[in-house]
Amino acid sequence: MPLKKKFALILILAVVINLLGVLLYLKIFMTTDISNDLPHIWTEFSAAFGDLGPDTTLREFRGIFIQKLQDKDFMKAILGKAVFNTIRITLTFLPILLTVVLYFIDKDILKPLNKLNKAIDDFNRRNGYYSTKHSKNEILKLTNNFYIMSEQIELNKRRKNEFISCISHDLKTPLTSILGYTQRLINPGIANEEKRLKYYDTILNKANDIKNMVEELNTYVMGEIQEVSLQQVNLKKFLNEIIEEYREELMTYSIHLMPCINLDEEICALLDDSQIRRVFANLFSNTVIHGGKDIEIILDAFVKGSHLFIRLENNGEAHLNIDYDKVFDLMYQADAARTNQNHGGRGLGLAIVKQIIEKHNGGVRAYQPSAGGFGMEFYIPVISL
Repeated sequence: MPLKKKFALILILAVVINLLGVLLYLKIFMTTDISNDLPHIWTEFSAAFGDLGPDTTLREFRGIFIQKLQDKDFMKAILGKAVFNTIRITLTFLPILLTVVLYFIDKDILKPLNKLNKAIDDFNRRNGYYSTKHSKNEILKLTNNFYIMSEQIELNKRRKNEFISCISHDLKTPLTSILGYTQRLINPGIANEEKRLKYYDTILNKANDIKNMVEELNTYVMGEIQEVSLQQVNLKKFLNEIIEEYREELMTYSIHLMPCINLDEEICALLDDSQIRRVFANLFSNTVIHGGKDIEIILDAFVKGSHLFIRLENNGEAHLNIDYDKVFDLMYQADAARTNQNHGGRGLGLAIVKQIIEKHNGGVRAYQPSAGGFGMEFYIPVISL
């Protein structure tokens, strides 16, 4: 039923209940007065009926009343008294009327509005879009939240369209090279075996670029629709495994991993082992691509409050004109990737990191360390055994 009709019926019902209450009141008290020789009527109408007294009988009252009906002043007084008593009785039942109306307002309007507001708030929070206007009025809050949500949806749609365009551009570049070198190999006239092998090597490298890009894109897309599989993991043991896994690999790039694990043995967390390993893989890969040679990575792990904090800081090349608030943004990375294609960066790695950490109810940020270079920090909830 439409709210307009529902509230009209509620108001009609409330008025009927109120009138029934008035009639019930009059019935009870008039009956009580008659059965007790009219003391209530004598008290209420003594000012209007000058001839009434405590010993006046009902028959005498009727005769006096018929005479008084011909008196205009008396009629005004009696009607005024009746209106006054009706208003007084109505006000007696007004809280019941208001309670009924407020109950249905809360049930049919406020509760659904609050649920809708919470759902939109959660959506905006998950997408990193927060309201700058706050209101206690549910309607105004819903209007503001709905505007923010629609704006965010439009922004995400525009970003994804731009991202598809960027991916198409990045795929087209190596494909063009593959087609060009393949055409040269097909055409006769390349007698130089060294040049021929160089062409094959270029084709293989470009094909690997496409393969890596498709794998990263698939990881990002699947990350949006797949849920993490949480398991209880001992953090100190887990991080030591990560360090052992990547220490030697990073050394091949002249990158030294310097761990500082300040964790008690009993500290655990609920996490997806493979997904968090992917986070470290992407963060280390980002350092390899953009950090340079002969640098150090300081891996600092500690617990603060109810969260595990992981910081990775390197002393590599300083990143000028970088917006640290946007480095995990998909489009920001895609743009940056095209300026560093010689290094193999495609810009999806840090977006995947943010995606995984947020699914673990955590957060991630980038910053510039005091010694220069580049720093990243993420946190996830912990539990104690």
